[in-house]
Amino acid sequence: ENFLIDAQQLWDLDINHQRITSGPWIETISQGNNLALEAIAINWDDHKLLFLAIQDASYQQNHDFLQRGRDEVLLNNVLEKEVHKRTEEIRAREEEIALRLACAADSKDSGETGAHIRRLGLYCELIATHLGWSQDKIDEIRIAAPMHDIGKIGIPDAILQKPGKLSAEEFEIMKTHTEIGGNILSNSKSSLVQMAREIALNHHEKWDGSGYPQGLKAEEIPVGARIAAIMDVFDALIHKRVYKKEMDIDDAIKIMSKGRGTHFDPDLFDLFIRLKQEVIEITRLNNDSIC
Repeated sequence: ENFLIDAQQLWDLDINHQRITSGPWIETISQGNNLALEAIAINWDDHKLLFLAIQDASYQQNHDFLQRGRDEVLLNNVLEKEVHKRTEEIRAREEEIALRLACAADSKDSGETGAHIRRLGLYCELIATHLGWSQDKIDEIRIAAPMHDIGKIGIPDAILQKPGKLSAEEFEIMKTHTEIGGNILSNSKSSLVQMAREIALNHHEKWDGSGYPQGLKAEEIPVGARIAAIMDVFDALIHKRVYKKEMDIDDAIKIMSKGRGTHFDPDLFDLFIRLKQEVIEITRLNNDSIC
């Protein structure tokens, strides 16, 4: 009946050799039996014709094909959600293990509370997000960065906990924590652990090549380590350590700005400055120890 409205409009045009179709619909002809029909309106040599066509077996085949397609889409959606859920569970386990390992090293350094390592991961996640990294890589740097100082587990307590400036000899020993950390995290097939090794080994390298342990410069330094270098220094400056008092955020940034292009990757440093308010918010919300 609805289609007859459209059909009448076609017939009223009096244009020969024109047709419109309703598209198929299903009629129940007896209990449990359905029939697929389609209406066709035609103007043909001044005749106004209406056909009711019974769809043949091909209609049911097409219907079954489309239904299978819909079922596969629904199944794929379910599987995708399940994979995403499992991935999140794996990431959560990885993050807990990484933080516990980092806390083991951090517990030797009485100048830190454990909150530092959590903040560092969140800072690095923020920078990586604004660099347009994939979600997998963003998750990896958030989990990997807190392991940057895992090599400190091999540094004597007398040096780690010294409440003052280190001697030249003591500083040389302290510097070895990068290589110790690199060795602890070496020879892994996991891309997460590989990133953690890059950061642990290279987060004291400097843009101009004057850092340690290898004297890498500019883009020779892995980007994850360049990000961690900026955020590690920032967080260390604005929080109390055994050998220093905390510093005002603006004063810390002013000091760090002198290292733009020498100590720090200039482009990453500029991004850090643009994200200052978001960085401060991470600092404000993450002052409780996780260790």
